[in-house]
Amino acid sequence: LAPRDARVRAAAARLLPASRRCFDDNLRQNRVQAGGACLQAWQTLSPTAAGLPSARLRLAQRWLAIGSERLGNGDLAFAAHAAEQARLLQPDLAELPAFEDRLRRAGGELRSR
Repeated sequence: LAPRDARVRAAAARLLPASRRCFDDNLRQNRVQAGGACLQAWQTLSPTAAGLPSARLRLAQRWLAIGSERLGNGDLAFAAHAAEQARLLQPDLAELPAFEDRLRRAGGELRSR
C-alpha cells in the first residue's frame, strides 16, 4: 500500500470510525477477543489516537472481569489467559496482581512474563 496515496488515506478515514464502533460494540457484548481485533485495527489506522490508552484500559479491565467470573466457575485456563491478555494490554493495571494471586491460590498457572 501507498500510505500517502489519497485513495488509501480516504479508505483509512472511512475505516477508523468503523474500527472504533467495532471495538465498542464488541466490548458491550463481552466479546473480548473480537474487541481486541478491532482495537488492533484502530491502532493500525491511527497509532496516536487520543482514545487508545483508555480503550486498552477498558479492554484489560473487561478481560479481568470475565476472567474473574470464569475463575469463580473453575475455568482456570481461561482465567490464566485473561490475566495474560490484561497484562499485555495494561501491564500496570491495578487490579491485576490481586487477580493473579486469586488465580494462583485456585491452582492456576501463569505464564512467565
